Amino acid sequence: MASHREILKANRRTRRKRYFQRSAIIAALIILALSLSGWYLWNSPTLALTQIVVAGAEVIPIERFVATVDETLAGQYFSFFSRRVNWFYPQQALLEALHRQFPGLAAVRITNSSFGTLRVEIEERRPLALWCGKEVCYFMDRTGLLY
Repeated sequence: MASHREILKANRRTRRKRYFQRSAIIAALIILALSLSGWYLWNSPTLALTQIVVAGAEVIPIERFVATVDETLAGQYFSFFSRRVNWFYPQQALLEALHRQFPGLAAVRITNSSFGTLRVEIEERRPLALWCGKEVCYFMDRTGLLY
């Protein structure tokens, strides 16, 4: 037969074990709830960039700029988080895509001026001359850059 002290020790061990199990379950539920709410907020349309404003485009149509920006912002990070979030949009990828798509740009500045609006300010190169090779012609600006 077990002594009185052994019974008390076993009861304490059982209570500690139950307390630890409950604490682990509660911690896992809290982490899961915070993860799901963070994912929901990240992908909610209230935090998304919904409007793209292009300023300074004279020669190239604005629709082409907007299409390039939309294409770059499409998709998700790690197939889980939207790339259109107000503060975490891929600014460097946008700059590279715009310079690659439109070599006639001298400068591009991207700002997040107001909530939900992405402002793209463009400065186009001014052609000084036209240089033609065998089948292809290029514009030349005042620095001698062909584009």
